[in-house]
Amino acid sequence: MIFLILVLGIIGAVLGAVFLPGLGWVPGFAIGLLLGWCKVLSARVGVLEQKVAKLKAGPEHETKAPGPEAEPESEPEVEVEPELELGPELVFGQETEPADQPEAVVASGSLAQKHEQRPGTAPAHVRENAFDPVIEKARQLLTRGNPVVRVGLIVLFFGVAFLLKYAAERDLLAIELRLAAVAFAGLAMLALGWRLRSRDLTYSLLIQGGGVGILYLTIFASSRIYGLVPLGLAFALMIAMVGLSVLLALLQNSVAMAAFGAIGGFLAPVLISPGTGSHVVLFSYYALLNAGILGIAWFKSWRVLNWIGFMFTFVIGMTWGYRFYRPEFFHTTEPFLILFFLFYLAISIMFAHRQPVHLKGYIDGTLVFGLPAVVFGLQGALVYEYEYAMAISALAMGGIYITLASVLWRKRAVGMKALTESFLSLGVVFTSIAIPLGLDSNWVTALWCLEGAGLVWIGVRQHRILARLAGLLLQIGAGIAFITGWGAVASGLKMPVLNSVYMSAFLLSLSGFVSNYCYQHYSSRLRGFELWIHLPLLGWALLWWLAGGFREINFYFNNTELVFACVVFIAASGWVFGWLNQRLQWEDTGYPAMAAVPMVLIITLATNAGYSLHPFEGWGVAAWGITLFLGCHLLYRLDQKWPEKLLGVLHLLMLIFVVFILTREAGWVVDLLVKGTRAWPFAVSGFIPALFISLLLRFGSRVPWPTGRFRSIYTGEGLLPMGIFLLGWVISACFRPADPAPLAYIPLINPVEFTQVFVLLTLMHWWNSADTRRFAEAVQLSSRAVTWVMLAAAFLWINSVIARSVHFWAFVEFSGTALFASVYFQSALSIVWTLISLVLMAAATSRGKRMPWIVGAALLGIVVAKLFLVDLSEIGTVARIISFIVVGSLMLVIGYLSPLPPKSAEDGI
Repeated sequence: MIFLILVLGIIGAVLGAVFLPGLGWVPGFAIGLLLGWCKVLSARVGVLEQKVAKLKAGPEHETKAPGPEAEPESEPEVEVEPELELGPELVFGQETEPADQPEAVVASGSLAQKHEQRPGTAPAHVRENAFDPVIEKARQLLTRGNPVVRVGLIVLFFGVAFLLKYAAERDLLAIELRLAAVAFAGLAMLALGWRLRSRDLTYSLLIQGGGVGILYLTIFASSRIYGLVPLGLAFALMIAMVGLSVLLALLQNSVAMAAFGAIGGFLAPVLISPGTGSHVVLFSYYALLNAGILGIAWFKSWRVLNWIGFMFTFVIGMTWGYRFYRPEFFHTTEPFLILFFLFYLAISIMFAHRQPVHLKGYIDGTLVFGLPAVVFGLQGALVYEYEYAMAISALAMGGIYITLASVLWRKRAVGMKALTESFLSLGVVFTSIAIPLGLDSNWVTALWCLEGAGLVWIGVRQHRILARLAGLLLQIGAGIAFITGWGAVASGLKMPVLNSVYMSAFLLSLSGFVSNYCYQHYSSRLRGFELWIHLPLLGWALLWWLAGGFREINFYFNNTELVFACVVFIAASGWVFGWLNQRLQWEDTGYPAMAAVPMVLIITLATNAGYSLHPFEGWGVAAWGITLFLGCHLLYRLDQKWPEKLLGVLHLLMLIFVVFILTREAGWVVDLLVKGTRAWPFAVSGFIPALFISLLLRFGSRVPWPTGRFRSIYTGEGLLPMGIFLLGWVISACFRPADPAPLAYIPLINPVEFTQVFVLLTLMHWWNSADTRRFAEAVQLSSRAVTWVMLAAAFLWINSVIARSVHFWAFVEFSGTALFASVYFQSALSIVWTLISLVLMAAATSRGKRMPWIVGAALLGIVVAKLFLVDLSEIGTVARIISFIVVGSLMLVIGYLSPLPPKSAEDGI
């Protein structure tokens, strides 16, 4: 303990003399003594706490009381704690790896058992403050092994360096003699150390390390400072010294020997050089030293040696660059930076590969991740003036790391998984950095999202949740970045599809689909909260797919062609998604495939509302034909895969799409040919759907697919939407004048009224078909109610025929006010309504139906009331007399032929 205090005091005195003028060594010596004394007291307190903890633990830990002859307790000896280091200790002695010294492992284990604590006991060693670990390392460095030789060697090394510098400045002796003497001293130390290795290995390694350092100094000074040795010979000698250090370290299994030789070699130019000279010589010299470290790494996993070389190489390199670098030095500096990068990249791989069995694959994370950060920063300082240089550099580094990761993955070396994943992550990072450095914002976001998809794929395959989440965040960030520049890139569009805007959106969509596939296909490898993520990913991918496609269409097509392009794009998209759904068993792509048909119908309905539009204009025939073919092929391909009800709905939507397009085209053609009023295309809008229903009812069951396969859709309840439309068309037509110009109006023989009759007959035929009846019975739909609705529509149609006849023949305006004020219209209504009442009541009597008779009687009552209540004084008495005579006569006939059926008769039609 006294020795430790004195050593720390001497170190403090030396530091005080160096940094403080005059008597600075005095306070330095005092501070060193105080630090040493504090450390001794701390160690003693720790030992006392251990003893107190043992006493408190129980009687089983008590020791026998000392007898009268017991010796007085001596000063407690501080035990050395076993160090849990991943590699040999940096001590000047015989260091071996754990695999080389099983005895050391056993000893360390026994020592750990000795210090094992029982529950409730105080800790074996209490550190006083944050500086204790540093003091402990310094204590071990100065007390373990041979501290006197160690300190003396450090002093001797600095002394030789200062001696050489002093002699050079004052020219005391011939330079050749001085250098030869120093070299002889170094060789003598090497020989002495090698000879003593069998007696005292610790001492011999110290002497050998000092000799190696002195020879480094001598060779560098002879060649660089004094020019006595040619540079070629000097480099050869340096190579020899590096080889000698490697050989001595490996033969004696001493990381300290290698570390000391490396430190001496790296410090040589710093201590002796006057600050001027060629950087090529300096970096070439450091390249030789690093080659020696690389050679040692091939055999030993000495982390300390690797770090010595890394720190000295790049710290001194950065210092030189900060002080002396100029752009014209690039071509002589860049090769060395690349060389040093490759050196330590290889060293990091060898370190992980050469670990002991129980640590196989352990990586030096600081070196693995610190190396690319330092090198890339230095590279940026070298190439900042060159365009795209940083992008190329980042891409090259990313390619190197990804290549190494793929090689390690294919080799499947034992324990190299951590290093493989580290290299892969670095490759992804540097590739990501290269994108914004070399490309515009559109390509940046697109390639970022592809990297995100790659991370998702890797994360799913390797069960890495962090990789999956990072990939998702990268895609989201890429999409947001692309949206921010969306409006500013229109001027950059040059070619359809093959431009950065669309390709970026396409790649964003592609990455989303790939991520969706990974999350759905490998769902068994996901966490519970990740099982729903595939649906938002599908929506994300579809958003970019549609947005990119519609924007491209809007940019390159005019208003008419825009609709065609959109419809074909959606139909083609649905077909592709359906193919993926069937071929890859990709369930999620079935949703957009299903949505394609209704989307096509919605766009068609929204963009073709008007007779002036021509669906087959331009390349419309091809567009609608392609859309119909792709839709039908999609439905046929997935006929057995999707649910039948869903397929039925899609078939119905496809039928409506076909009927709508053909109706619009037929209306446009008729309007173009007739050159008349709007009654002709309006009649076509009812005639074509009714014709389709008639043809389907007549021939639908004869065609195996699709009408035979989905008979209920094409001949049964599937026609209900079209039936409702036609019924509404009939009613709306009743309130239109329907001028048949250029033809004259003839009741029933005009386009609108003829089509109304055809539609009503078609609807009655459809309703009475077997398929529709089965549907009505299944849903408990009242057949009587539907029949009454049909009869009401027919009654309204009869009144509209009367109104048009009065309008065209009596020249009465076709409006409600004018028609109800017309005596001709009122008289015709009275006669026709009476005839209808006669038919209803007579049919009801013959069939014993009470309800139709009551309806007919009510209608007849309305006629009578109208005759007496409507003021016809201004019209004339002739029409009034005729109305009364005709209606009265019909009532006599009704009373004779149609008495009220008995009350017990069935109340129905």
